[in-house]
Amino acid sequence: MRTIPKSLLAAGAVLALVPALAACDTDENAAATPSITDVNPADWVNPMYTDHYTWAYATADGNRICTAFPARSGYPAGISCSANFPADAPEVKNDVFVGPPNTVVLTKDGVQITIDEGGPFTPKVMPENHRITVGELRCTTLPEHGIQCASSTAGFTADNGTVTQTGEIIAPSTAPASTATTTTTIPSTTAAETTSSTPPAVMDGPYTEGPEPVAPGTMCGVASGNTPVQVVSGSISCIDAIAVIDGYLAAPDDGSHGNARIKEYQGWSCSAPTYGTSQQFGYTAKCTKGGIELIRPTFG
Repeated sequence: MRTIPKSLLAAGAVLALVPALAACDTDENAAATPSITDVNPADWVNPMYTDHYTWAYATADGNRICTAFPARSGYPAGISCSANFPADAPEVKNDVFVGPPNTVVLTKDGVQITIDEGGPFTPKVMPENHRITVGELRCTTLPEHGIQCASSTAGFTADNGTVTQTGEIIAPSTAPASTATTTTTIPSTTAAETTSSTPPAVMDGPYTEGPEPVAPGTMCGVASGNTPVQVVSGSISCIDAIAVIDGYLAAPDDGSHGNARIKEYQGWSCSAPTYGTSQQFGYTAKCTKGGIELIRPTFG
């Protein structure tokens, strides 16, 4: 029987070890890349506004809130996420509010930082490595903390004090109205128009008032100098519509109905969203009863 030299035995041992090391490397890489779980948007519907989806994501110093909102009055659908920004972030302006940014807004037109008061609803927390997709917009919660959102033209990552924007970047309202583009891995085939992240203040519709029922879309109260009330749906007179909204807003607030003052008023279900949320939704107060919906639109 031939004797195998010890040198060859050693070489054979090394060669036999190579596949084992490769297998270990593959296992480590697989473990380092967690799988993403897609959620059903229906599980994250905002109970106040059922065409919105709202969730929280974890950060090192508490949870932050995101909302996916639909297109309104020519303003594109988007996702708004509150986030931690660096201490030296430049101030931005959103109507009467001026200060450090606290929110990132993403639409098909691009991504923009802004300042927002936030909404009254406290949503449940979406676990890490979960993804929600609403239309062409998607957000994924990051391991341990943070969130990453993207559209076909832009995106952002918010990760404990660091906010990174990619793609079509819309300048904040305090800066010149121009669009800056940075290197991005998000595919984009067309240049996006630069738009504001605040929806138009005035809603369209005929203006009138009186005791007769009016058609949906009618704006009541302009002729008398009253802050306008719009009949969104159903049938009601302008006199009654104005009385409902004015009466609700004038009713004493005992502090037990939250920031949005969600409560019943003479058989109507009414709410008054906070400033930042009202800019997003396009109204400062809303009352519904049966098939009738009334709003007080936001005006600049």
